[in-house]
Amino acid sequence: MKINFELTPNNCVTFYERQQKQLIDYCISDDQTNIFAIYHPRNIIGWRTKDLYKFYNITSTLNELSLICIKNNYICVASFKSSTVIVMNIKQEKEIINLRHRNSNMKYITFSKNSKYLFTINSEKILTIWNFNREEQLSQINLEQNFKYFVINQLSLITTIKLYNKNQRIRKRLNQDQIKDQKIKHLQISLCDHLCLEIVKNFQINVISLHTQKLIRKKQNLMGLSCINFINNNKFFYIIFENGNILLFQTSTMRILGIITNIYNYTNIIVSCFNNKIAILANNLFGLKLWIVQ
Repeated sequence: MKINFELTPNNCVTFYERQQKQLIDYCISDDQTNIFAIYHPRNIIGWRTKDLYKFYNITSTLNELSLICIKNNYICVASFKSSTVIVMNIKQEKEIINLRHRNSNMKYITFSKNSKYLFTINSEKILTIWNFNREEQLSQINLEQNFKYFVINQLSLITTIKLYNKNQRIRKRLNQDQIKDQKIKHLQISLCDHLCLEIVKNFQINVISLHTQKLIRKKQNLMGLSCINFINNNKFFYIIFENGNILLFQTSTMRILGIITNIYNYTNIIVSCFNNKIAILANNLFGLKLWIVQ
């Protein structure tokens, strides 16, 4: 797979709503068939990507929605102003489960690979693991530190529990770096079941084994790094740069597979990969934009 693609208004589809200015958050399903978005204060809308048909339109009981994620037949929504998260079955079009996370507001939500577990991070930096079908809280982990970016990449339960030790190691190294360089940039971490990707000081990428805690590979002199994450069952990862480009890498070799350009006119960029098709979902004043790169 080799990619060289420029994002333009002529090679995308647009999902536009009258309340476009109230768009808060959105997501795309793993198989790229459905897109869901939340609009202020509590509207949830879903489209089919193949024909742009709006098949889902409900009003949530949870006000001031701020977060949404999707996995298989489930979507989850949360609010920065609430300690409750709500899980819905897409086919039933109704709210089925409410989970209350103490008295602290939600900052991050995501499902596990098999959509059996739900992960939440609250404003007190507590990562909680739920078996949401049973409305049961399985475990809590204190992350102890705020990261500017923290991506839980559809982890298994075992990896999530290992996360605490990993975080301790990163926190200690961060403190050492701050002693050496008081101008340290933010550090972003993206995790899968076996590997950890981290951005250090905005120009270096490290690939670390979660099993051995050792550095496997690193790539330097990548100035202007903005965002990083795994896609396609962790076979690839992508980097978003501040200059408006996306680079796609093969995880095992760190070889560059392609470049996607001209993203600087868009915000909140989501990248996914399914059957070697890359989907890019982004937003501007004229609506949600979807590009499919084959």
